[in-house]
Amino acid sequence: MRMILMNLRKYPFLDWEINLTVSLLPEKSTQDIIFTYDFEDNVSLVLEHLPLEDISHVTLPPGERRMKRIAFTTEVRNRTLGPIHNSSLQFDKFLSINDIKFNPIATVQLVFPTNINTYGRAEYGAACAVGFIDAFKFYDRFATRDFEGHEMGVPFFPWSTDAGDLVSRQDVLAQKDAVRVRVCWGGMTAFEASWFQSNNADVGKTFSRGTPESNVADIQLSPLLFRYELDPF
Repeated sequence: MRMILMNLRKYPFLDWEINLTVSLLPEKSTQDIIFTYDFEDNVSLVLEHLPLEDISHVTLPPGERRMKRIAFTTEVRNRTLGPIHNSSLQFDKFLSINDIKFNPIATVQLVFPTNINTYGRAEYGAACAVGFIDAFKFYDRFATRDFEGHEMGVPFFPWSTDAGDLVSRQDVLAQKDAVRVRVCWGGMTAFEASWFQSNNADVGKTFSRGTPESNVADIQLSPLLFRYELDPF
């Protein structure tokens, strides 16, 4: 198991969370972890300086210029993944942790046992931790869509609306290990690393589900990149 771990660190006093998370990982996975830190004014990225002036900014009505957060996180993630795009090493998971407070044990549980298949391997394209803005209010509704693509409902349990076939809502009510959704995003997200590498055979296997075998060999897949909307707000 090889994993990339990216952390946008905003609060240095929470370093213990990352250190404990690493200590909980299987020994063989820690040798290939890449760390990314954001020190706000002094940003370092895998020993590479990231000029904040290169990040997309927006000018507010009073004239103040602000850096776009999604543009910043997109650039950081893409630069973190850059070295592995054509690496000879094959990675299994990419774990992205934003500037949040999190539980190290829950982090490991998100990456490894989520949606275990018959071979004992976690099977998902992306698995997002459920984030809360306080003790009971669901936070990450901005980009999350339920299994049928509907926007999330009010930020209270069970979070999703009663539209459609209620697949996501029923998963929540059944307290399933993994709630099926169309899109998810949150303060902590684990990804299948295959999609970010050009030489990983698992990419073809994943893409070929439902695709005629005769066409799979002709498909050239480039490593995926994160992106953001160009609209000002």
